[in-house]
Amino acid sequence: QVIERTNNCPSPSSDSSEKPFVTSTRADARLFADTRRLRSDRRRPTRARRRPAARANGSGAPLDLRAPPGKECRPRHDCDIATVGGVSNGDFSQLAAAHRLGDDPIPEVVRAAAQGSDPELVWRNELGGLTFRIADRFIKWNPRSTAIDLAYERDRLEWISPRHPAPRPIAWGEDHTAQWMVTAALPGDCAVGDTWRARRSVAIAAIATGLRALHAIPIDEFPDHWTSQVWVGQRSERLGPAPSVEHRVLVHGDACAPNTLINDAGDWVGHVDFGDLAIGDRWADLAIASLSLDWNFGEGHHDELFDAYGIEPDTERIGYYRALWDAES
Repeated sequence: QVIERTNNCPSPSSDSSEKPFVTSTRADARLFADTRRLRSDRRRPTRARRRPAARANGSGAPLDLRAPPGKECRPRHDCDIATVGGVSNGDFSQLAAAHRLGDDPIPEVVRAAAQGSDPELVWRNELGGLTFRIADRFIKWNPRSTAIDLAYERDRLEWISPRHPAPRPIAWGEDHTAQWMVTAALPGDCAVGDTWRARRSVAIAAIATGLRALHAIPIDEFPDHWTSQVWVGQRSERLGPAPSVEHRVLVHGDACAPNTLINDAGDWVGHVDFGDLAIGDRWADLAIASLSLDWNFGEGHHDELFDAYGIEPDTERIGYYRALWDAES
């Protein structure tokens, strides 16, 4: 079974024997059976996006995230965290903070889900959102203080997972302190860290391949109102009129390098972090994906991405969508 990391895709497993994991903190809490991560939030050094938080009531019930009997899968959505978050090069040391819990305690709902095992932190965003691996599951825990509503991503995962190698939600819960989402694990590693800096061209080619695949998905059935909920659908008076859209495509919305998963051979195998999925210009993704290369690989590699994608850089659209992302995400 496969899903994202959340921070956080390939095709779903054919094993239909697995039962949904129990999670309920509201009478109307939904379980997700046959849909397909967890949003790992911002992959840049400073801010994380905000949204109006959803209302909550009730109290959290323990989640059983232990691997089912006979399941020994240990998916590697750790982005090379064995080397301080995959970051041993001093030039990228600021990225290592995203893989350290620091003084923050492990949330009680995560400990309860672990049932005695040790949850492994795989991502920590700047606002305090946490993603842990437990056996062959990931749990994304998001405190109310972030003003991020995980329901946005939950709904989008339910839509995208049958159409694209993306995370499959297993369970959902919330109480007055936080929301959390459980997903099955995806194969592959994030396209960042020391491993992929040493194989930069391979990683960048995989990022481009993944974006081409996403942008080729038919958009006829995409819910109309979702785009207006996220930055891609916003407009800024300060930025002036938006450039015309030559090709309307399915836009990831947070196409930073860590949201691409690749296997050991360097092949693209999936995406994670779909909270900003929308319909828009492909340059909304290409502008951010190329910018993310600076943070994760060093400057000077934008043209590698555009060449691998098969497109000439469009400076007007690149500049516009980077500015809009910075202003509205």
